Amino acid sequence: MMNKTTHTHKHSKLAILVASIMFAGISGCVEGEKINTETAEYTPESRQLGVIAGEDGEFAPGEQVSINGRLVGTTAGQTILWSQTEGGSIAIEDWTTPTLNFVAPQVEAIEAYTFEIKAIDVDGSVVVDADGNELKDDVTITVFDPEKLITLEAEDSSVATLKGTVRIVDKNDDMYIAGHSGTSHTSDINPGDSVTFNVNLDTPGYYTVYLNYAIGIGYGGKVGQVKVNGVVSELSLAETGQFEQIRVDVFNMNQGENTIEVGGGWSYYRVDSIQILPAAAPAAPLAVEPSLVNPNATNTTKKLMEFLTQNYGSSTLSGQTEFPAKVGNEFPLTNFDAIVDATEDDAPAIVAFDYMNYSASYNGSDIAGLTDSIIKAHEEKNIIVSALFHWRAPSGNEAEQGCFYSDCTSFDLTAALADEQSDDYKALINDIDTVALELTKLANADIPVLWRPLHEAEGEWFWWGAHGSDALKQLWEIMYERMTNHHQLNNLIWVFTHTQSLSADWYPGDEYVDIVGYDGYAEPKNDDEVTFKSQFSTLKDRHNGKKLVALTETGTIPNVETMHEQNAWWSFFITWNSETWDTSSVIGPQGADKITIDSNYSFDGIINLLDLPNTTEKVEAGTYENFEANSDEFDISAWEFQNNWSPTDGINLSTAWFSDGAQSLSGETQLVEGDDNIILQTYPEGGVVLGSVNTLKIIAHTENAGGDVQIQLFAKDQNDEWRDGGAVPLSENGTQLSLDISDLNELSGFGVRFMGAKGTEDTPSQFYIDSVEFE
Repeated sequence: MMNKTTHTHKHSKLAILVASIMFAGISGCVEGEKINTETAEYTPESRQLGVIAGEDGEFAPGEQVSINGRLVGTTAGQTILWSQTEGGSIAIEDWTTPTLNFVAPQVEAIEAYTFEIKAIDVDGSVVVDADGNELKDDVTITVFDPEKLITLEAEDSSVATLKGTVRIVDKNDDMYIAGHSGTSHTSDINPGDSVTFNVNLDTPGYYTVYLNYAIGIGYGGKVGQVKVNGVVSELSLAETGQFEQIRVDVFNMNQGENTIEVGGGWSYYRVDSIQILPAAAPAAPLAVEPSLVNPNATNTTKKLMEFLTQNYGSSTLSGQTEFPAKVGNEFPLTNFDAIVDATEDDAPAIVAFDYMNYSASYNGSDIAGLTDSIIKAHEEKNIIVSALFHWRAPSGNEAEQGCFYSDCTSFDLTAALADEQSDDYKALINDIDTVALELTKLANADIPVLWRPLHEAEGEWFWWGAHGSDALKQLWEIMYERMTNHHQLNNLIWVFTHTQSLSADWYPGDEYVDIVGYDGYAEPKNDDEVTFKSQFSTLKDRHNGKKLVALTETGTIPNVETMHEQNAWWSFFITWNSETWDTSSVIGPQGADKITIDSNYSFDGIINLLDLPNTTEKVEAGTYENFEANSDEFDISAWEFQNNWSPTDGINLSTAWFSDGAQSLSGETQLVEGDDNIILQTYPEGGVVLGSVNTLKIIAHTENAGGDVQIQLFAKDQNDEWRDGGAVPLSENGTQLSLDISDLNELSGFGVRFMGAKGTEDTPSQFYIDSVEFE
């Protein structure tokens, strides 16, 4: 956040009482150019195929409905196919065209009609993604009885209350604009002004709210604010010159009294009326597969993503940012401790750290040790680590310590990307490498990271967003390729952060992003009841079933209970750090009273630190398995016996031979000519996460297998890459094998391979392992 002023608004726009509506799709990403330098090589990949149905809408009977769907990404002959999945049957002439046109049918009160669009391959089958899920999307059209539509006029003092300098104008007023409903409309909403509508409903439930507004010519677009029973939605209002209608969102409203307050934001818009319509309950977010864009992600990173996806739509994780202030040789968790001090027990599940000083242009205080402090905090507390990067521009800085704001650097990202041999381009790569080295330390400690670089680009207050969306997306892809392929950082979960209008133009693409985030600040910034519901709805609808949606940065500890009541199912929230250098700041824990912090952290639907599984349980030095359990307690299915690389029967616990205790693991088989490569192995679910160990040891033995047996201890790392200690001859009473694993953080599995065994007719051969140890 860094002391900026943020403005957020909703992008979608809808007029319900018009002849037709076209739903705008999500714009595709722009292809970059191949870049080759001495330090980096970047070749853009083909775009991941996807399908988009459009946005939900409401219509009166008899109105023309047009729904526009399309494929996005790189296509190779694929087409689309629509179908209807909910509501009374709608007659459609051709279900294979991108646009469906029909007339809204007559209904008794209100009815929803859902249409599903699928991507169809050239062979007629439904296209599936890498996880086997069908590529599909849906859109819901709600048809309502016009008598159910409630209209409240701003000039009606029985339902509307004006506050501040706003007034009702007449035709002789300079602010008057013709075309309003009712008898008139308001003057400009100025800062501090508002119009509050009192809404009395006979039936509780979900309602869609619409705002009829105008902005005079020459004023420019503004951000408006609508607050329904305290739930704030911020809207992008265009310079119209006439009255238009915008769909605010769907809200859960009460029987009896409700309030809808219009005012705030950037102001200078005029209010005609609001309209309210019964609506279907908003759908919960679809389940998201726990797949990551990096196919080589570590098991620990995959486990974290699995945990996040398992709780999406039912719980929200808590999070807190730490400002990188060094005290002595460490970076203390000052804000984390402030939360614990307020709650006396609950603590943030996620802690975010900022690599803001890891740029070549930084010339400030000592920064050494930040990553060491992160590792220590993770190991001691089991926090989920998030990291962001207030990247100080590589050159052109007005400040001696470098600058990340666009108004204090002349750095031209577009020019730097256009010349791969330029000093500025090479400086970009150098800074990426610098941060990558810190992230590598976390990778070496097997710590997954919610990595959130290049945040809030569309706000354009940071230099990485100041030159447009194409440059930002190209830089994102370069960073992704550099960190993933060159540095082999397989511990990163890539988080892209929206702000302001949530424009899809800035999105790097599904193939480069794991989680979609939004950075939002209420006004005042410590208002914990602001849920950012409209922003969640927009991002959820855009990425539903594909990406998690998270509140990646906000000004205070939010009331998650209110969020869930309003169907804002953020995967997690991360509160910004206290600005202790500014006593007037209400951001972070310093701006919230302890009672509110404690109450908000105690909600059952929030996942705090103590609710996390021990995702970092590691194997330390000592005996891993000695096979001494009785057969009822031992999970024999965790081990496998193979002959000629194929699984076979015959595995069991045995007392016929053992190196220690009274049992070993045995595989028995009748060898025939051509049999070789006998294996006893294990691939534990989730792998084996290694602690401070350097060596794997196993003792092996055979009986009735001949005198020329060679044995080999092998292991596979988290990427299933094989390593072994070489083949050694088997001694008479068993041989201890040893394998160096000092450079690994994790094993996917390990075992012993027996080679050169020769059996005798009618006499089975036995293969044993015992005393599996890590040192």
